[in-house]
Formats: sequence, C-alpha cells, structure tokens
Amino acid sequence: MKPVIVTLVFLCAGNICNAQSQKEKFITYGLQKDRAETAAARGEHAQAMAIYDSAFATLPFLGYDYYDAVLNALEAGSDERANNLLIQGTENGLVVEGLYDSTIISFLQSERCMPYLNMRDYMKGRWLSRADTAKIRKMKDLGSWWVMVEDTNGNLTKQKDSTAYDRLLVFVKENGWPTTLEMGNQCYYLQYLLLNCLDNYPDNPKWQQVLPYIQGAINRGTLPPDYLAPFQDMADIAAGRPMTYGTLLDYYWDIPSNRNVVERNTLDANRRSIGLGPISDFLFRKEMDPEDVHFVEP
Repeated sequence: MKPVIVTLVFLCAGNICNAQSQKEKFITYGLQKDRAETAAARGEHAQAMAIYDSAFATLPFLGYDYYDAVLNALEAGSDERANNLLIQGTENGLVVEGLYDSTIISFLQSERCMPYLNMRDYMKGRWLSRADTAKIRKMKDLGSWWVMVEDTNGNLTKQKDSTAYDRLLVFVKENGWPTTLEMGNQCYYLQYLLLNCLDNYPDNPKWQQVLPYIQGAINRGTLPPDYLAPFQDMADIAAGRPMTYGTLLDYYWDIPSNRNVVERNTLDANRRSIGLGPISDFLFRKEMDPEDVHFVEP
C-alpha cells in the first residue's frame, strides 16, 4: 500500500497547487522571482535559472522578466537556454530591441543567437495575436503627465498637465485597468504616471476614483499584488510613518530620515503577503547596509 499512499500524496499536493487562485499564483510567482534575483546577485546563475523556470511555469506572461533569466543563462554559459528564454519572452511581450545590456547585445549580434533570431518575427506575431493591441495604443495615446510651457520671456518650463488625469479616468472607465495578461509589462505605464504625479494616497478624491479599478484587478489576479506597494510606502513617508513594505528604500537611500520601515518581522510578513521576498534579500541585491535601515518598533 505504501507506493499507492505516496502517489496519492503527490497527487493531492499537485491538486492543491493547481487549486491556487490567480492572485495566489501571482504571489508565488513574485516570491520565486525574488529568490531568482537574489541567487543571481550571489553569482549562483544555474540556481537562478532553475528558479526562473519554476516562476515561468507558474505565470508565463510577464515578458520583461525573461530579461534577467536570459542574462543568467548567458552567465551560466548556456546559449541554448538563452535562446529558448528569448523565444518564450518574445511570445509574451518582451521587446528585445529595447534591451541595452552589453552581454545580451553581443549575444544577439552573434551566430550563437540564430535559433532565436530565426523565430523572433514568428513569436512577435504570436504575442500580437494575443495582446490587446488596441488598448495598448489607447494607453500610449494618453501621453505624459507633463507639458512644456513657454513663459512671456520665451523660456520653457516643465509643468504638470492638468488634463492628464481626466484622460486617464476616461480611458479606465472605458477599458478597465490595464493588466499583465493583455499588455504584458506595459501595464506598468500607468503605475509610473501615477507614482510621479498623483499624491495623497489613498485619500485623494482622484485616487478614490481609480482605486476600485486597480484593487479589482489585483483581487481578480490580473495585476501583481505589489502594484500599489510603492504608493503606500510613499504615503507613509509623507505622513512621517515607517514604510509598510520598504519598496522605496533604494529610491530614498540618500535621505537617512526616509529609511524608516516597520519592525523587521512585520515588514517581511507585509512583503510576503504581496509576493515580495525578505527585506534582507532586497538590501543585499541593492548593496545597501542593513545597519543603515531603521526598523521602527510598534
């Protein structure tokens, strides 16, 4: 009976894994990617590749995450894996022409890359056949949150475009919040705009208008659960509170007073709940001294 019992255990484990909600898969994926990045930072490229394989088996459609996986394959001396990852990444929205790392550029310009180059146009076509290209174009048509304004002396200054939010809100009401499945990593375009131009999270009335769309997408598992973490951390800093997730530590590293985070165990639990690895791994990857971080007791 023992072999049967063992088989049943593995089947049950597989069923539990398959029973994960899409949001839970995003959390699993985020933790796996975090571990892979940490292994890569330690020079453990073969291990990083193996972890990336597990991550992409969980969620395959975040195209630009293949970038680091390709680098690890090249560092590990595996041209075959690099080609396969480029093929898979391009099928999921990775735009190879936008990669400027010298290692990848050298690889792309060599005959070693022919397996990928022979498949590139075909894989681009597969991505475009699945992606919501109409929504991507509409999103890009929103433009920037900044405009150049000429004063009476003819000098140009950059100012916030007061109409940008209105365009964004119209887009979201008509199309919903951009998601990774339909846009790949381009869904972060609106996150970047909001992060730079909309303050007083989450109480600002403008935030209140868009938050239900973002939170709904996160709850449905069509946006990564850490999508709003930088906004929470920015709000914490503005209010003089320790950061909830510590996602902006590297951004504010030159300002010691902005290195405050919640107590370490709480911080790691907060990060884990949205698919981010331990703060110690984050600091290691960013080459930041943990002694310079202020863990604030409750």
